[in-house]
This record gives sequence, structure tokens and C-alpha cells, in this order.
Amino acid sequence: MKSLSVLSIKKIGKQKSYDITVDNKYHNFLLGDGVVSGNCHSMAYSAIAYRTAYLKANYPREFMTCLLTVDSGDSDKIFRQITECRKMSIPVLPPDVNQSGESFTLTDEGIRFGLGDLKNVGKAAHGIVGRTTDLATIEDVLEILGTNRNKRVFDGLVQSGALDKLIPNRRSAFLMGEKILTQYRKNKTIPEIPEVDEWSPTEKLHNERKVMGFYISGHPADQVSISGRSSIGTIEASEEEVMIVGAIHNLELKNSKKGDQFAAFTIEDQDGVIKAFCWPKVYKTYGSSLDGMTARIFRGFVQEDERGKIFIVNSIEEPYVAAGKPKHITIALTKRNFKPEKMKKIYEFITNNPGESLVDLRLTTENGSAIFRLPEGISGFDDVILKLEKVSGKNTVTIDS
Repeated sequence: MKSLSVLSIKKIGKQKSYDITVDNKYHNFLLGDGVVSGNCHSMAYSAIAYRTAYLKANYPREFMTCLLTVDSGDSDKIFRQITECRKMSIPVLPPDVNQSGESFTLTDEGIRFGLGDLKNVGKAAHGIVGRTTDLATIEDVLEILGTNRNKRVFDGLVQSGALDKLIPNRRSAFLMGEKILTQYRKNKTIPEIPEVDEWSPTEKLHNERKVMGFYISGHPADQVSISGRSSIGTIEASEEEVMIVGAIHNLELKNSKKGDQFAAFTIEDQDGVIKAFCWPKVYKTYGSSLDGMTARIFRGFVQEDERGKIFIVNSIEEPYVAAGKPKHITIALTKRNFKPEKMKKIYEFITNNPGESLVDLRLTTENGSAIFRLPEGISGFDDVILKLEKVSGKNTVTIDS
């Protein structure tokens, strides 16, 4: 096709215009002999494109804040916009009870995540956002929550980082949540909050994603340093093996027509998400590596079909990350001490102390032993493990680093 460009434009007043069909998907609305197709829809698109490009170039922080707010509720679009913010060096920050609105809010520090978009917080954000004075203490926060003052809302604020400037140690606040709420109901005060070891970077990110749906203060893949990795946002279908580093989400175990087990899941890095499959032969070798919160190193091939790009896993490696290798914990119970009430307490304890350490339950009866992998991981801090043994029973917990 001959290359054409506009050299000059002459104003001739109002004239009738016609939509012209151009039988070429690579057309640019420039026709032969210098005639320009003035299709109404193309002119509207160009006007919108110009205005949005101008705003993005001249008011990037304001523009991206508006874009994130408009796309609230669409996780795919929000992920893309957060990724774009990072490329533009615009910080997207965890929420803050004194700075965040119900949705994304522009501050001097960056774009704050909205309180109304937090899981379990939702409508409770109305009171916080509608306040007339700053919230200087945890007591102020609890007072403003009013009828929405409960453990789920408090945990959501803690896990997201919304209370970081009032209680810097998220793990301390999370562990003390029930005691804080109970004492406040009694006498409008809160107990002294003891200093304990903070969650590891991976645990902190995992808890952020639980309540926000996204990694905000970082990404698990940030902790993996390895050369030769490809970005999920730019990889293309190829017969050559590629390496990607990312976190695992939406894990589903399925059976093939032959009855062999395989895994379907998504892999997320800092730039994108891709659907992945670990077929039976590979799953048999690497299936145990699909547990936990840390990022993994995946090698495999990228294919493309009607569903889009998919990643076929050939191998999985568990890198040593800055947070240290997670522990592997086994709780050994016998038929005599395997009681529903005890199992409920064990599960509640693990849920209240989330982490990246895997937990197996070994049940021994007169017929032999069976091992079950619990769905939730637990914090690997020593004080947590000691408390776990108080719940499960003396000499029931063993640890493999």
C-alpha cells in the first residue's frame, strides 16, 4: 500500500461527510489522491485519544488515579493499571486511615489504595472517610467504626497496612486484635501491644493480597534474583523453553481422562498473569512445589490458542529468598487425642497465624498412619510454633527446616 501523509489542511466550512469503508485492516483513513476519510467514529476516537494522551503526559498521577477509580471492581484492568503506574514510577501505596478515600486517592506520597475496596471492610469505610478530624490513635479508629467494630474489619485494616502509622508492627496488631476489641468494648481503652517479630516480607505481601486482591507494597518475585528470566507481560508463543518467576494463584487439581492428576493455575509476576498447566508426568515430580506463598522459578513453553496464551510447565524450582526457607511442620496425633474440638482449635490457630510454613497432620491408629496436608500455611516464627504445641498437645509438633 502506498504510504500517504497529510501535508496541509484547508478550511472550507461546513460540508456533508460520508462514512467510507476501507477494505484494508491496516488502513489509516488516508485514501488515494490525498482524500481523507472523515468517518465520525474515527474522528471521535482520535479526539479521545488526543485528550487522554495529553492528560497522561501532563498530569500522569491524576490521570492514573482516575483510571484506577473508574476500573475499580475489574481486577484484570486494575492489575494492568498498577503495572503501568510502576512503569511510570508512580507509587501505588497501601491504604491509610488518614489519607485514603473509599476508592483510589492521590496523595503527596503516591496513589493510596481505597478503604472501600478492602475485603471485609467495605461499608465500614464510610465512617472513616467521612470523619472531620485525623485519627491519631487506635481508639479513634475503633470509635469511628461504631457498629462496624468487629474482628474481620479490624483484621482487614491491619493486613492491608491501613493502620501502619498507628501500629507499625502488623503482626503484633493482628495477634492482639481480639484483645484490643474486647477491652475497648469494656472501658474504651486498649491493652499494651507487645513487640513481636514482624511478618516476613512474603507473609506481609500474602496478607495484603488476601484483603486487597493485589500485591501492593512489593511482589514475591522481587525477592528472587536470577538471570535469564522472561517477563510474563512480554513473552510470546514459541517452541523455545523460557524461564519465568512468579507467584501461584487459583490452583486447581484435576484428573485426566486416564485418571492421572494434573494441575491448572495462574502464574503472576510484576508485569502480568498467565494461565499455566502442569501435566501429569511433570506434576508427579513437581506437584509438591505448588504449595506455599513464595515465588517459584518455572521453565516451560508458551502456547497460544482460543483462550489466549498458556504456559506449559516443564520444571519448577523453589528459590532461596530473602525471607529464608519456610519450615515444614508436622502435627502428630493418635486416635485417642484426635478430637473434633481439638482439630477446630488447631485450624483456628493456624488461620490466625498465617504464614508460608507448610503443615501436615499425621494421624496414627492401630491400622497404621496417614498424612494429610492442611490447606493453610502457618508463620514459622519460633514463638508461634511453641504456642501451636500448646494447642495440639505436648510433643505433637516436629519441625523440618
